[in-house]
Amino acid sequence: MARIVYDSCVPDEVKVVHVGPNLSVVEVMIVGDVDGFPIYFRLDGIDPEVQGEDCEVVPPALGAALATDAPDGIVEVRLISEGSPLFSVRGS
Repeated sequence: MARIVYDSCVPDEVKVVHVGPNLSVVEVMIVGDVDGFPIYFRLDGIDPEVQGEDCEVVPPALGAALATDAPDGIVEVRLISEGSPLFSVRGS
C-alpha cells in the first residue's frame, strides 16, 4: 500500500520520515518553497549530510524528484537540506 507524507525541512537538521515496511520504491519530491537548496537523503538508517557521501540528492527545483529502490524492511527516510523546502515522500 502506498503512503505519502508531506513535510518541510528545517535548515541543517535531519528530518526522519516514516513511510512503512515492505516497500519497493521510495520517491522524494520538492513540492514547494524552492529556496535554491537541494534535499539530500538516505534510506539506510544513517543520518545524511549536506553534500555527504552515499546520499541521494533531489535538485532544488519545484517538482524535482528522485525515486530509488527501497531496501528490504525500510521504515524511514532521513533527509537534510541547507534550506527549508517543502517535500513529499512516497513509498510504494
